[in-house]
Amino acid sequence: MKNTKRNVFLLVIAIIAINIAFYFKLYEKQIDYMVSLLNHQVQLVGSYIDDANNNFLSDLNKVGFLEDLSYFFTDEEKQNVAIENIKSFYSNYDSFISGIKIFDTCRNEFSLRKDDDSGKWLEQQFVLHAQGEIYDMEKMEYENNRYVYYLPILSGDEAIANVAVTIDYTKYFNSLFNAFDIEEYQWQWVINEVGDVFYSNNDSSVEYGDVDKIVKAIEDGSIGYFVHDCVIKGRDQKTISSFYSTQLLQKELAIVFSSPVSNFQQYLVKRSILTTLITLLLLSVIIWLFLKSDKEKRGEISRLKENGDTLIKLIDAVPVGLVLYDKQRNIIKSNEKAANFYSFGDSKSMVGQYYPAFSMDSAPEYLSNNLGTIVSPDQLVIVKKENEDRFLLKNSISFSYKGKDVTMDILDDITAIERAREKEETANLSKTDILSRISYELRGPYNGIVGMVDLLDMDNLPTEQKNIVSMLRQSMQNFTNTLNIILDFTKMENGMMALDAVPFSLKNEVEYCKNLVRIFTDKSKKVTQVFNIDENLPESIVADPFRLRQVLTLLLDQSINNVTEGIINFSAKVVEKKEGIVTLRFDIQDTGKSFTKQELDMMFDETKAMDFRSVDKASGSVFGNILAKQIISKMGGTFEVESPSGLDGDKGLRTSFTFTACSNDRIEKKLGNKQITSIGDIKTLVLGNPAGRDEEVIESLHQIGLIFNASIFQKSTVKQLLANVEKADEKYDLIIIFDEESYNGFNIAQAIWDNGLSDKFRILMISSNDQSGNYLRSIRLGVDSYLAKPFDINALEMALKDCFPTIVSDNINSIIENSGINVLIVEDNKMNQEVLGSLLTRMGCKYDVANDGKEGYMKAMQTKYDIIFMDLIMPVMNGFESSKMILNNDKNAFIVAMTADSMPDVKYKAESAGIKTFIPKSIKKEDIEALFVKYNLTAKKRREGF
Repeated sequence: MKNTKRNVFLLVIAIIAINIAFYFKLYEKQIDYMVSLLNHQVQLVGSYIDDANNNFLSDLNKVGFLEDLSYFFTDEEKQNVAIENIKSFYSNYDSFISGIKIFDTCRNEFSLRKDDDSGKWLEQQFVLHAQGEIYDMEKMEYENNRYVYYLPILSGDEAIANVAVTIDYTKYFNSLFNAFDIEEYQWQWVINEVGDVFYSNNDSSVEYGDVDKIVKAIEDGSIGYFVHDCVIKGRDQKTISSFYSTQLLQKELAIVFSSPVSNFQQYLVKRSILTTLITLLLLSVIIWLFLKSDKEKRGEISRLKENGDTLIKLIDAVPVGLVLYDKQRNIIKSNEKAANFYSFGDSKSMVGQYYPAFSMDSAPEYLSNNLGTIVSPDQLVIVKKENEDRFLLKNSISFSYKGKDVTMDILDDITAIERAREKEETANLSKTDILSRISYELRGPYNGIVGMVDLLDMDNLPTEQKNIVSMLRQSMQNFTNTLNIILDFTKMENGMMALDAVPFSLKNEVEYCKNLVRIFTDKSKKVTQVFNIDENLPESIVADPFRLRQVLTLLLDQSINNVTEGIINFSAKVVEKKEGIVTLRFDIQDTGKSFTKQELDMMFDETKAMDFRSVDKASGSVFGNILAKQIISKMGGTFEVESPSGLDGDKGLRTSFTFTACSNDRIEKKLGNKQITSIGDIKTLVLGNPAGRDEEVIESLHQIGLIFNASIFQKSTVKQLLANVEKADEKYDLIIIFDEESYNGFNIAQAIWDNGLSDKFRILMISSNDQSGNYLRSIRLGVDSYLAKPFDINALEMALKDCFPTIVSDNINSIIENSGINVLIVEDNKMNQEVLGSLLTRMGCKYDVANDGKEGYMKAMQTKYDIIFMDLIMPVMNGFESSKMILNNDKNAFIVAMTADSMPDVKYKAESAGIKTFIPKSIKKEDIEALFVKYNLTAKKRREGF
């Protein structure tokens, strides 16, 4: 009996505790939700008021400074035009204005207002009995219980008339707040800089507390929220208020959205009390049954047991899992739902078992990211099962049970949510794969067309046919650009676009853009091109050159399309340069067609771009505009667009963006006058891992003819280098540092830098632990060249030539003169075979053809080819497998991947197969020549084991 009473008491306490905890948790969430909602609403309205204030003053000044307005009372024709402009302005701000009048120094006055009932214009012109005051500057006056905004009309430096606009703030705020006014739950009010309530749509009598906080916010021009006390209808109520500081026609104001806490607090209290009472009532009934049965005879004990079984059934019927366990995580009690979650036969078999703890390490990133703002990470549980994982949301309650500290877990199944997320992710990947496949299918036949155009271009065609070929090439380039934009746009939408961080010549990219404007501007257009390039522009920066060029190309293409006759002005300048970080700004202005704000939204806002059909052709590629804006955002930059451009009146469009990059400027080296003309002349020290040196790299160094001493870095190494600097004849020209996962080469570079030795030697770092940011770190530590494994021997040779520009390269004749290069084309498309073969033949090469990867492998085993052009997507055997098999048998085989697939994993798969070089479809003659020159590829060179 005592145990029963004690258990009942504990259960009552637990139920009350659960309801109290539930109430406070729900109350906190509701408060957070209301704060978030009010903040969003007040910032939305505040931004709208900011825009309205700026637009109102701008539009009023446009009306006031019309050239003919000074003749308003002397020229009837000009007066009619001015009245129409004033009506247009009045209509645009109908919710803000109750009347407009114009009066001059000759006592002439014209008034205009709109009848609220009929909507008709009421105009009146008359001569005043007395001359009113003429203001010579813009100002707001409070006259006769209303606000009037005065705008002077000037003739020379003298104000000869005023435009007076009567402002109805109440009407304006009523229309503005109408959508947010929810009786008893929310209201809006406006306070001025001295703490007076300027406006309120709460019909009740309200006394606001802590108004000084909002007054201080107005002074600071800030936004925020606070909880304060208000007296509403004579009752003290705690209130949440979100405020936004703004200015409206020279009045400093704060827009305030308020909501009383008491309404939903009372609702939650009533709900919690009702739930508790019902639960206690049910519990009381059960207790009463137990007490009654205890007084009866032993024969009635069975009926008491039945009531206990009924309670267990009720627990099992709960649609969530319940697990009760002690501090050692031994299960004391559970229900059938929990047993099903953990694949037990029934709840009884769980009793006494160990209840495992779960870690968020195994939870999907999606769940931790998206549910982490609602619940804590330890509330997410994954139960591993053979067929599929089960995802549970856990809430825990701790209390004392039978003299033990226990915890009850309430488990809710959210597997369906994760399955829906997986389906959505699969659908997104499928969409990207389909677009990539479409790209591949389009580029196959397109590759043949480009090759045939190259062949035609190599013939001596008549001028007219040459022009046709040129136009065809430009059309194909436009097609390629459009296709690439669509695919890049899709990558950006799915979060699959990654940015590189590599050094490149910024001025070369700008020069490319200058040439682009000249090439793609229609010669029939009368367009003047102006380029303003800051002379302080850095020579080289570390960023993504391809994406920068893509953005500039897309935005310049927009202006090229927009201008038929006029100016395109391109400027590039340095905004800030500090400690190796440079902020750049690019502006593109034109004097073509101007656009409304709605049209600009359709051209550059991805949320509105689907209605692009309403924008004319001059708007250019909508996908291109949006892609450019998104790339700038991904680069961490800012983007602006406005029309007109500011070059010529109300004409044109201006697009501007800024972004920050690292300067690639190297520290100046003090290396003496030693002239190094060959790799064998470089006196080199190699600092490697004491656990064992990288034999593969060592072999490559020997292969290119580098003579070096190998050592490990110790504390004494710095002293040895300091002594070596003083010995001119023995001084090292180059230090090569190995960076590995178990041997941090940057610590060595840091020690060399800290001891003032970085400018005394050329430094090359070779890393087998390449990570994001390594290249920038190497620049800051005075490293001249950074090379990441895996690399081919040609890349190593080029890195040394970068360090020592005086090295004389072998004399390479033109590719066509070096005939005899033996090529294998592995391609399943017959047209592409013929086109690529014709190009190679005209360049003096010999070639064989294989129709699939298996045939390519067989031919490569029979014949030693100087170069193998390998398509990646083929029947029978794809290019990845074929390349891997060829390289397993001949590690020196030179394989060039031909691909139209732009998916991110293609490069990774190709590198895994051993392919390190790519050439995009469609293949052009210039691409092949550039490839041969880059790798110093001649038949002789290949036969010697290049």
